[in-house]
Amino acid sequence: MAELLKLNEVRGIAMALVQEPYTGSSGSVKQYPGTRVIQCTQNIHSRNPVKAAIIVFDDRLRVIQDPQLVSETEVAAILEIGSFRLGAISVYFDGNVDIGPYIDRTKVIANTLKTPNTLVAGDINAWSYWWGSASEDQRGTEYCAFLNEMDYHILNTGQTPTFEVWRDNRHCTSIVDVTACSSSLLGKLRDWKVDATLITSDHNAITYTLVLGGRLQQAPIPTTRVYNTKKADWSAFRETFLSSLTEMNVTSERIDAIVSGEEMEYLIEAYTTSIQIASEIAIPKLGRRRKGTVLPWWSEEIDLLRKNVLTKKRRIKNAAPHRRKSVLKECLEAKDNYIQKSLETQTQSWKEFCTRQDRESVWDGIYRVLRKTAGRREDLLLRGNDGRTLNPKESADLLANTFYPEDTVETDTPCHISYHLNKYDKSFYIRKRASDAVRLRPIAGRRPPAGPAAGRPSQALHK
Repeated sequence: MAELLKLNEVRGIAMALVQEPYTGSSGSVKQYPGTRVIQCTQNIHSRNPVKAAIIVFDDRLRVIQDPQLVSETEVAAILEIGSFRLGAISVYFDGNVDIGPYIDRTKVIANTLKTPNTLVAGDINAWSYWWGSASEDQRGTEYCAFLNEMDYHILNTGQTPTFEVWRDNRHCTSIVDVTACSSSLLGKLRDWKVDATLITSDHNAITYTLVLGGRLQQAPIPTTRVYNTKKADWSAFRETFLSSLTEMNVTSERIDAIVSGEEMEYLIEAYTTSIQIASEIAIPKLGRRRKGTVLPWWSEEIDLLRKNVLTKKRRIKNAAPHRRKSVLKECLEAKDNYIQKSLETQTQSWKEFCTRQDRESVWDGIYRVLRKTAGRREDLLLRGNDGRTLNPKESADLLANTFYPEDTVETDTPCHISYHLNKYDKSFYIRKRASDAVRLRPIAGRRPPAGPAAGRPSQALHK
C-alpha cells in the first residue's frame, strides 16, 4: 500500500484494482487518510485475508458501493465521474479451486451493476493465447467463454509477463493478470501496458488511461456536515440568531398561538433560516480535505532501497548463467533489506512522535492520529422488502419514509387524537374523522353532553 501511495503522489493514480494485497495480521488492507478502500469486511482475519480490493485515490470520483457485490475474492463498485458511470470489478481466482463458481459470481456482479461501462481486471490464474500466454488450459477456455458471453474485450497486448519470480535458479513467468472491458470503453481505455519498474511485488503493475474527453470536476463532499463547529464564534452566533428571529417576528407567544399547519410551517422555515444566517456569519465552513497522503516515515533512503530492488530484479534476466545465482541472491537480500528497513523506519517514526515535546500532550497527539487514521465508514446502500439493493435515491426515500412517515389522520394513535383535539381546530379534526365514525364509540356509562358541551368531543368520545 505504501508503494501505491508514493506512486499516486508522483504519477497521480485515480484508482487501483489490487489482488493479493499485503494485509498483515488484520487480514484487510489498511486505509490511509485521503484514500477509499473497498474490500470485504465480514469474517476477515489473518487466515482468511482479503484477496481483492479497489483503492480510490482521486477525490473527484464518487463511489457507490453495494455490500452484496463484495467478497474476499470479488469486489465491485460504481465510480461516478461527473455524468459518466464506470463499473469496476477486481477479481482474484485461486488457481487451486475450480474457476466455475468464480465466473458465476463475477457474471452476477457485472449484471447487477447495470452500467454499460464495465471494467474487469484481476489475477485469474488461467492461461490462454488470447491474452499472450504461451499455452492454453481449461481455465483459460472457460474464462474466454465468459468474456464472449458478456461481450467483453481483452485489453492485454504483447507478451510481457505479468508475473515474474525466480525459483531454484529458474525464471518463472506467466501472464495470468487479465484486463477486459465492455464495448463502450474500447475507445476510452488507452495505453495499456505492463510496467515492471513501479512496484517490488512478484506481479508487475499494469497501467492504462481512461480518456473521458472533458475536465474532471470535484465530487461533492460525502457528508451532511457543512460547518466547522470547533471554530465557531458562539457569541456572534447567538447575537445574529436572536436578531434574525426578531426581524422575522418569531416569538414564543406566536409559537404558543399556532392554530394551523400553514402557520407552523412558516415559523419552522423562519427558524431554520435564522439558524442558517447565523451559521454563515459565525461558523466557518469545512474545507476540502487535503489531496493525497503523506507518509511521515517515508524517506529518500527508503525510496533508494526500493529502486535498488527493482534494478537488481531487472539484472537477473540479463546476468550470465554462471552469475545468475549470485545476482538472484543479491536481489533477494536487497528486497529483505528494503522491507526490514521500512518496518524499522515506521517504528522509529512512531516512537519519535510519541516522545516529541510540543504544545499537545502525548495522549492528545495519539488520539489525534487515531481520529485521522480510523477507518472511514462508507455510506452503504439499503435493501428493500424484496431483498433488492436500492440505489442511493431509493435508499434515502426508504430512510425518510421509515423514520418520518407521512402524517395522516388514519394513522393517528389515541395520543395523537387527544393532542390534536386539545391543540388545533377541533371542528376540522372531527370533520376529518367523520368518515371513520365506526372507530369512535361513546364512553361506557356516559352520554355525550348536550348544548355547549357538545363542542368538546374529547370528553364524550374515545378510540
